[in-house]
Amino acid sequence: MKRLTSLVLALLLALTMMVGAFAETADVTGEWYGELLGIQVTLTINADGTYKMDIAGMDSEEGVWEKNEDGNLVMDKGTEGEGLVTVTETGLSTEQDGMKIDFTREAPAEDEELTISTETTEEELQGKWQATSVIMNGMSVPMSMVGQECIIEVKDSNLYLLNLVGQTALAEIPIPMTFVDGILTVTLPVDENTTQMFGVAKLTDGTVLFELVQGDTTMDFLMEAVPEDAEPAAAE
Repeated sequence: MKRLTSLVLALLLALTMMVGAFAETADVTGEWYGELLGIQVTLTINADGTYKMDIAGMDSEEGVWEKNEDGNLVMDKGTEGEGLVTVTETGLSTEQDGMKIDFTREAPAEDEELTISTETTEEELQGKWQATSVIMNGMSVPMSMVGQECIIEVKDSNLYLLNLVGQTALAEIPIPMTFVDGILTVTLPVDENTTQMFGVAKLTDGTVLFELVQGDTTMDFLMEAVPEDAEPAAAE
């Protein structure tokens, strides 16, 4: 039994040394991919001791890195933003605002483009629709994280904004729309230089798309039908 215990301890020691050696010798330069709350994060580590972290829809973060005696990466050493990126058996790991991000070399699959079905009839767009997620600046966020609802109603050729991310002032005001090639649209003036466009269509996968475009900003709400017996939540 003592011999077996000694063998196990020796094996554990050998494995520990192997992992340590991997951390010291692994080439960490190049691009690494991870997610933070469903948002794509790309960490680029350059051989010249600099790095760049890109979080989809946000500004990039740049700085310098160096390895410590454990073979892990110290980012921006000696500054208020100093952080640690740990070299693991599967890649890299760090924390951002208290949330863990695991990075691998595997690049994420490209998001499928939203393809509108031009065969959709106007009748198929009738009813009340509630957003499940919103896409903005290439970033898809569940409405549960937004903390507000987006509920619309299409009745005849009119759009009713029952709850536009907490705003209900237009809930009872019909907005006339035009139906062409499977899409209901309307463009309204905001001021002398800006217009606002609303569009309602059905994607090829059957999901209803509610698009809001104002200036350079586009928000795509992916929606599902509101159950007939459900009442829209009141805005806070």
